[in-house]
Amino acid sequence: MKKKAITFLIFSILPINAFSSSVLFMGDSHSVGHFGLKLDKLLRTEFNQVSTIASCGSVAKWFFNGRKTKCGYFFKDQNGRRQSGKSKETPLIKNITQKLDPDVIIIALGANYTHSSDEFMRRDIRNLLDHTEIFSKKCLWVGPPDTRKMPERLPRLYRIINEVVKGRCKIFESHKVTKYPSKGSDGLHYWGTEGKSQAYGWAQKVFDEVKTQFIY
Repeated sequence: MKKKAITFLIFSILPINAFSSSVLFMGDSHSVGHFGLKLDKLLRTEFNQVSTIASCGSVAKWFFNGRKTKCGYFFKDQNGRRQSGKSKETPLIKNITQKLDPDVIIIALGANYTHSSDEFMRRDIRNLLDHTEIFSKKCLWVGPPDTRKMPERLPRLYRIINEVVKGRCKIFESHKVTKYPSKGSDGLHYWGTEGKSQAYGWAQKVFDEVKTQFIY
C-alpha cells in the first residue's frame, strides 16, 4: 500500500503529455462568461479530454450538494456536448471526476466567499481539495480577478486562498493580470467590449500557466 501511494505521488506531480491527458475545469460566474468560454476553447486545443462545469454564484460546496444556480451555467463535457442557460442544478464533482479521471484540475473559485466567514471558506476549500487530490495533485487554483466594485474584498480572499491552497495547488492571482474597465457593466463581471477583451487576455494567461506548470 505504501509503495502504491508513493508511486501515485510521483506520477501526480510529473509533467504530462497534453495530447493523452484529461482536464477538469470548474468555476463560478466568471467561468460561465467570457473568461470561461475562452479558457475552455483554449484547453480543447491542447488536451485530449476537457470537461467544464461552471455555475454562477457557486462556491466549492455547490459541487457536492448540487445547489441550483439561478444566474447562469455553462457545462461542456469531454465529448464536446454543451449545456448553457440561466437555471440548473450544479453538477456533482464526484460524478465528473469518477468518469473523467482528470490529470489536471483547474479551479476558478473564490469571489463568492465575499460574505462567508473565514472559517467556512477555509473548510469549504479544504473539502474540495481533499476530493480533487484523490485524482490528481496537478491543480491550478485561479483566484478572483480585479473588480471596480468592492476591490477591498480581494486581500482577504487571497489571504485565505494562499493560507489553505498553498502547497496543494498552484495559485494564479488573477487580480494581478486583469484591470476592470473604468465604466460600464456591473463592476464585477467582465461583460461588454472592454470586459470581453480583458477576460480573453486573462484566459490566455491562465492557459499559458497551465502549459508552463503541467505540460512537457
